Amino acid sequence: MLLAHGADINAVTRAGTALYVAVIASAFRALRGSAALTPALTASLLGFVVGSFFLSLAYSEMLYTLVALSVGLQKASCASPS
Repeated sequence: MLLAHGADINAVTRAGTALYVAVIASAFRALRGSAALTPALTASLLGFVVGSFFLSLAYSEMLYTLVALSVGLQKASCASPS
């Protein structure tokens, strides 16, 4: 079985670019708030995106963990009164 080298190529060949990019874009969009952990999560997500160009990370649990943390942080910061 042949595997694509980068996560982006792997995602294109198996699940489609639109869904892969939409998941990553929604995580960045969720991190636009001003919560205390936003810079750390943004840096982590950006590091994952850069690393996915060189490693096969398209289906690793790290992407889903970062997306879940981003959305959870957005929901928590919207629910708490500032």
